[in-house]
Amino acid sequence: KMKEGAEALSSNKFELAGTTYTFPIKMSELFANGWDLSKGYEYKTEFDANTKTDLISYYLVHESGMKIHLDQMTNDSSEKKDIKECTLAGFSVQTYDLVAETDFALPGGIVPLSTAANVIEVLGNPNTTTEFTGYSYNLEKQLTYSKHTSSNISYSFTFNEDGTIYAVHIDYEA
Repeated sequence: KMKEGAEALSSNKFELAGTTYTFPIKMSELFANGWDLSKGYEYKTEFDANTKTDLISYYLVHESGMKIHLDQMTNDSSEKKDIKECTLAGFSVQTYDLVAETDFALPGGIVPLSTAANVIEVLGNPNTTTEFTGYSYNLEKQLTYSKHTSSNISYSFTFNEDGTIYAVHIDYEA
């Protein structure tokens, strides 16, 4: 049986920089709420029709200074579209890219200072647990929650050696 927090995940909601979003999310909504492509990089800004694109080194920066790493974007239309007309399908938040401890929140009260124990308390046991040893990042473990029947989102949490969240990867599948 899923725990209350896990049931809340079926809402497909998350919070970034004080704004609540619901997957699937149009990139235009992010841009309208103070996000923009980071400066200093050359980005492809048009995406082919009917494609899901893996993005490498694409970052959105919020006007507050918070940064998120884009992982996947979808263009479901039958023609080439600008990035602002595409749909965000996956991103990650790394705690060193935050400006404040409240920069992201997931259902069930998962926030940057949450620990692996907090995540398990909210979401239940993960599908996969990976223990890290000998990494220069001093990462301790990773918990992965695969897409559940009541939600279209998969989560992967990586933790620092102090036990707090280092990064959250969020993927949406329609």
